[in-house]
Amino acid sequence: MIKIHSVVDKIEDKFSQSTMSKNLCIDIHPIGFQIVLGFKEGFRVYYYLNGDLKQIFETYCKQCSRAKYSNRGDMLAIVSGNVIIIYYPYTFENIQEINAHANTISIP
Repeated sequence: MIKIHSVVDKIEDKFSQSTMSKNLCIDIHPIGFQIVLGFKEGFRVYYYLNGDLKQIFETYCKQCSRAKYSNRGDMLAIVSGNVIIIYYPYTFENIQEINAHANTISIP
């Protein structure tokens, strides 16, 4: 279940939507217009526009266990198994893949 609350309008449940699969991770773009959801079968990116979520990108990979936008929002890191995949979040171009990463990934 995805729920969006408005602090400004003091609306507790401004938007809610159920997903068919179990979410493993979620992150919101620093500007707030994109939401990435990681699933067992891959990840999906949504735009949040006019009180509705619109899916704009989906790709299949092995268990997306972590998704994180950079602080400036110009990169999106996806962890799939022991591979880190870096995407450009506006065109979803695959910038780089880091293979055989054995340690825990921590993003401050």
